[in-house]
Amino acid sequence: MTIKFALSRLRAQLANQHNDDSRTDVAVISALMDEIAGDRSDGTAAAIEARQHRRTGYTFPHSQALRNALDTVSDDLAAR
Repeated sequence: MTIKFALSRLRAQLANQHNDDSRTDVAVISALMDEIAGDRSDGTAAAIEARQHRRTGYTFPHSQALRNALDTVSDDLAAR
């Protein structure tokens, strides 16, 4: 599974949740995907996270499922 596919799947799952932090997870994932594709400048996702953190204390990732998925990807990359 590619990182982009995993992020797309998690973004779709989180989009159905109705709280600000879950929506911010979706926005950060979208920005990360755009940064990877070269459609947005580096740091866009970090700026979204920082703005929400100032408002609510948010830290990325908010969702436990997303945290687990990113840990798995991180472990896979470290094993290479």
